[in-house]
Amino acid sequence: MNEFSLWKKCKSDFNKCTGLLLIYIFLSLVLGMGLGSFIGYLPVSFLHKLVLMMLAVYLLSLFVIVIVFLIGKAWLKVPLGKLFRNKISCKTWGLSISFMFGISFFVAYFVNLVNLLLSRLFGVSMSGSSLELGPFSFYTFLILIYVVVLGPLFEELLFRGLILRTLDKYHRGFAVLVSSLLFGMLHMNLQQGIVTFAVGCVLGYVSLKYDSLLLPIGMHVANNLVSVLVTYLSWPVLWCFFYLFCVIMMMISLSKEERSIHQLFQKEYCTYPYGKLFFSRWTTILFLAVFVIMAIFGFGT
Repeated sequence: MNEFSLWKKCKSDFNKCTGLLLIYIFLSLVLGMGLGSFIGYLPVSFLHKLVLMMLAVYLLSLFVIVIVFLIGKAWLKVPLGKLFRNKISCKTWGLSISFMFGISFFVAYFVNLVNLLLSRLFGVSMSGSSLELGPFSFYTFLILIYVVVLGPLFEELLFRGLILRTLDKYHRGFAVLVSSLLFGMLHMNLQQGIVTFAVGCVLGYVSLKYDSLLLPIGMHVANNLVSVLVTYLSWPVLWCFFYLFCVIMMMISLSKEERSIHQLFQKEYCTYPYGKLFFSRWTTILFLAVFVIMAIFGFGT
């Protein structure tokens, strides 16, 4: 492929990747406002409206991400079937999951520390969000199905499947960083987005190393499941030991994986300045602008 053809291909692929996320935001806003208005006019009590609204938010998120995934599959034409064939050992599962939790806890602790300093020194803070499900009920069960199973499945198909594999055609380090950045920014929340970016880098790395989507999907499910358990089970000592164990395993894994990480990312597929091209695309600029506006006004997910 000559430089001109490569330039055209890069622009097209980059526009499609961020274009998918713009479609996701647009559909979420438009359908969300319409659904909210519809529920507001229902002849039910205010409490039932709140429950229906909460359920609708998650069902709408599932509907939108499935639509965006189907559009992306048609646009990007990434063969995902082969990414489900590789067998992953139990040892790899255990090390990968503990590594992810270690990174997540370490970054979350650092972000919370920075947030505390900003609050104490300047009276400002990064907006944060936590999982709030309320008392367990049938509605909560449906929400948990999305949070723990369906959400992670389609998010991984979109980000570690379509987007990561599309960008991987140019350079692996660039692919992992950018797909993780988009993954974090889609949550439209700075504090949560930083942690999500770090977790996305781990998911992208293991996905490319083992040429698998099963592993990142399983890790994502484990991450969301633990978030739910932390919400319902108030066992601070247990969770403290759990995260401490994961941080220790993370440090051990990093020392062992240093050479592997270097080997995975050292291969250059071409020498085009990917970053400059990607962040100069109009779709990327528009997505960044939408992220800033929605993060400021608290539209995080």
